[in-house]
Amino acid sequence: MNQEARTEPQEVPPKKPLRDTEQAAKRINTTTRWLEYQRTVGGGPKYVKLSRRCVRYRDEDLDEFIETKIIGSTSAG
Repeated sequence: MNQEARTEPQEVPPKKPLRDTEQAAKRINTTTRWLEYQRTVGGGPKYVKLSRRCVRYRDEDLDEFIETKIIGSTSAG
């Protein structure tokens, strides 16, 4: 009898979601036009460019962008 060794299926870790421009704008409370503008001039959150027309944002990059915008006092800005 030929018994093949069975392997247990491995769990695939959950993938981090990618947000489109509209979803990203809602998450950081801004407009899609502002995000589009920031992609051309720089200064906005990091993004992933999957193709010429497909841009996505990761939650951790949106959170990091917000963290860099926290100001402790009016004289610090």
